[in-house]
Amino acid sequence: MTSTQADIRPRTAAFLMLLIVAIGLTLRLWGVNFDEGLGMQPHPDERSTACNYAPSIALPATWEEFVDPHQSPLNPLWDRFRQERRSFTYGHFPLYLGVAMGEGLHRLASTAEAIGAPEVVVKLMTNANQPCMGVAVAGRLTIALLDTLTIVLLYYLGKRLYGRGAGILTAALYAFTAQAVQLSHFFSMDPASTTFTVMAVLGALIMVQDRSWKGVLVTGIGMGLAVASKFSAIPILAAPIVAAFCILYDENRKAHAAQRAPDGHAQMIALGGAAIAILIGILTFFVASPYAVLDWENFLQATLIDQGQMVRGIADMPFTRQYRNTMPYLYFIEQQVRWGMGPALGVVALLGATWGLARLVLTLAQLVRGHVVAGDRMGELLVWAWLIPYFGLTGAF
Repeated sequence: MTSTQADIRPRTAAFLMLLIVAIGLTLRLWGVNFDEGLGMQPHPDERSTACNYAPSIALPATWEEFVDPHQSPLNPLWDRFRQERRSFTYGHFPLYLGVAMGEGLHRLASTAEAIGAPEVVVKLMTNANQPCMGVAVAGRLTIALLDTLTIVLLYYLGKRLYGRGAGILTAALYAFTAQAVQLSHFFSMDPASTTFTVMAVLGALIMVQDRSWKGVLVTGIGMGLAVASKFSAIPILAAPIVAAFCILYDENRKAHAAQRAPDGHAQMIALGGAAIAILIGILTFFVASPYAVLDWENFLQATLIDQGQMVRGIADMPFTRQYRNTMPYLYFIEQQVRWGMGPALGVVALLGATWGLARLVLTLAQLVRGHVVAGDRMGELLVWAWLIPYFGLTGAF
């Protein structure tokens, strides 16, 4: 379904989005240096990333050093000084971005001072490449910017599905979501993975609606960066596959109704596009997380074995004991409603998800019977193609 005459006008939508993005960015940047250099860092992932891993990251001096995972300073999976494995279970790409942000801010500190920036800002920029608090603040800034990008991507996703009004509402609700604002204040990988997951779903929707290679490129890059930000985002690989199904189903239905052969371009976008999108995703993942491939044994050990034992409760770690004897799936939903979104938004989201699942079941029943399915419902399949396997997997941990 596209925008109708009753939908919000383009200029009004643009103004509202500028306002929402400005407020969303302000909320995410407000108090970015909340611990004021005390090194409190209450988020264990941030503490580990900023104090243990980020300080060791640097560009290799030679190509030979780059391709040697035991010598490269870019490999977070290996301690090149002690020559021993490190259990880095986080995403490589946000780590690299945070370190790059710290170096960039450090180099711009003298310029900021020259133009009269406040002393506290110059000090933060000067120390942005330093271990722990310096790079932590740079990482927080990086994550805040990425999560603000999520607001924009959600607008376009909602707009393509239901119109500009729905896009504005989607962006506004996420901009004020408590959990999103909170996580944006830490150098953690979850918000980055969310950004690129939404990007991949949006790209798959563009594939379906526009039959374009642009959608293939967007979903491929989004998939690669999402998994490079957090390996648990791997279910996003379903997006181009479901997009291919939607294109083929819609084209075959139209061809049958018009008594003509299916359009070759649509079939190429569906089959070739899905394969190319996955290939682009793999290449993007390699570029963004090269040592997941060059040091694949340690990568699998960290992400599948070490992390897998932790989330399944096999490994007894202090920060996961609070989750013992909790109810799978229901515990996640309860925490989202109570704390992640808050009761007001949480209950509405839960009711909306229930309504959406009911529509999904009806859509699948119509597809099985060969009935005509509206365009927005086909688009909803792309969203659920990611959500159902992801929640089915993580909700059991």
